Amino acid sequence: MGSAYPEPPKQPTNGRSGAYRLSSGETDAWVLFDHSIWGVPIQQFAVGAPDLTIAELMERHFLPSNTLQFSSDPLLFRWADETVLVDTGIGTQMLGNTGLLPQHLAALNIRPEEISVVLMTHLHADHIGGAFDPASGRAIFPNAKFFISEAEIDFWSQSPPDLGDIRDLPQELIDFTIHCARRALSILERQIQPFKPDSELLPGITAIALPGHTPGHSGFVFKSSGGEFIGTGDTMHDPILHLTHPEWTSIGDCSRAQTAQTRRKLLDVLARDRTRFHAYHFPFPGTGRVRATVDGAYEFVPERLWWES
Repeated sequence: MGSAYPEPPKQPTNGRSGAYRLSSGETDAWVLFDHSIWGVPIQQFAVGAPDLTIAELMERHFLPSNTLQFSSDPLLFRWADETVLVDTGIGTQMLGNTGLLPQHLAALNIRPEEISVVLMTHLHADHIGGAFDPASGRAIFPNAKFFISEAEIDFWSQSPPDLGDIRDLPQELIDFTIHCARRALSILERQIQPFKPDSELLPGITAIALPGHTPGHSGFVFKSSGGEFIGTGDTMHDPILHLTHPEWTSIGDCSRAQTAQTRRKLLDVLARDRTRFHAYHFPFPGTGRVRATVDGAYEFVPERLWWES
């Protein structure tokens, strides 16, 4: 009997591990896996929530009740004549957790020098760390304009920054976070393009203010022939915890009240308009849509992976 597959199957669009090709009209776009983070204990991402409530919610979704693992995933766009990166991953800032963004860019035949625009959601180390080499102080993307919100720049430039509700993290982690943000601002000073909320940064790309996690935390709206797509950064960390309970916040949020308010407003818009979006820490690739549930909460509907044969 002859083979049902006379020719080897072609390489699937999403066959390269860690690089997910987004379907986005005429625009080439990818989600690129950089690193993972263990959320232990889980309570730090649901501050003040009863342990039993958390455990019942996670077990209802067939997940461990005491731990989470987060993905960390920058976005990449070929946008007209620009090569645009959204956030830069962790880089080599932390021993034992080197970011994989450079190898995914190399697999796509994109050299660091080709990145012309970097859009920063905020300046936490897992987002800005891949922008510079901590040993040499060298910028990794030397030809890129770095768009960072004025509010974010002002926040980290304070001495010391007013960390608000951030009081339960180890002091060494707080010190590391401040040092990394300030070093990035110093090294990238000549490349930085400050922006205000609702600014059009490039034709079809608009910044939106999503404060709370940090005062200058931002999202980015991409409008193309493929429709509208929003990068939401760290507005929410987990699709179960933070969509079922939008009021649950994290110990890393500068303002927990503002985080919950911002998240609820964003989820209302995403559900109403059925807008496709990406959340930086959702399970890879972290893209999908949101729908409202009858109990006033929300549900994440991840997009289905499509393969070419």
